Amino acid sequence: MGLPMALRLKERGIDMSVFDRSPQRMEDAAAHGLGVAGSAADAVRHAGVVFSTVLDDAALLSLVDGPGGLAASMPHGSLLVEMSTVSPGASSRVAECLRAVGVRYLRAPVSGSVALAEQGTLSVFASGDAHDFEEARPLLAGLSSNQVHVGPGEAARVLKLAINMMVVASTSLIGEALAFAERNGLSRPMVVDALNASIVGSRHYQSRAESLKTRRYGSNGPLRLVAKDLGLALRLAEAQSLTLPIAAHCQAAIDRLIQQGHGDTEVTLLAD
Repeated sequence: MGLPMALRLKERGIDMSVFDRSPQRMEDAAAHGLGVAGSAADAVRHAGVVFSTVLDDAALLSLVDGPGGLAASMPHGSLLVEMSTVSPGASSRVAECLRAVGVRYLRAPVSGSVALAEQGTLSVFASGDAHDFEEARPLLAGLSSNQVHVGPGEAARVLKLAINMMVVASTSLIGEALAFAERNGLSRPMVVDALNASIVGSRHYQSRAESLKTRRYGSNGPLRLVAKDLGLALRLAEAQSLTLPIAAHCQAAIDRLIQQGHGDTEVTLLAD
């Protein structure tokens, strides 16, 4: 989602420099008129506010605390707005690292899809200092239709994992509802439309309606990333002696699909 989010900020006249570890993504950014930096350190050296979105815990820790990382490169008093889906534990380590060098830290994971990022209609759930949130909010408003401060510390990280649990569980359940309806002679497309028009309709189902109807699946929200996020939630719950049977069942189903070669297929495949 990094490129569409950067383009949204560019449209609002924000002066920025971008960096990605992928040479192809750097080429794409340059082709869209974004200023590209030679390294993450070069991108942030004079920035007052920095946005980051990465794949996982390891990537975040490397970005912040690795050689030439953000902790060593961001100006004192600047603000990191970190938008990835990562574990509260890794995020807490980042907070400690940044606090030691006088860099402020706002956890701001997003809920949505690439299409919503392109439209600027993501939802942002932020935690950390409320003043930092208010400072970042005008920029976040360029990326999202909802910006909510949910509390201190790692609250937003926990909330994002809870939201992703709901995405997975509801996708699995709509698959059962569709199978039941089809077995009893109902049209799959009609049932999808009916569900979206009913009390159980949601932005998630609406965004997946076409793939649910046609069983043609893309790569938006791939199962390999869904498995990563669900695994973070399950490991945290296990450490707290909390049992999440529905989430565990969904994780097992996702693992089977990945083993069958569907790791890059969108999460809606769970409903097939």
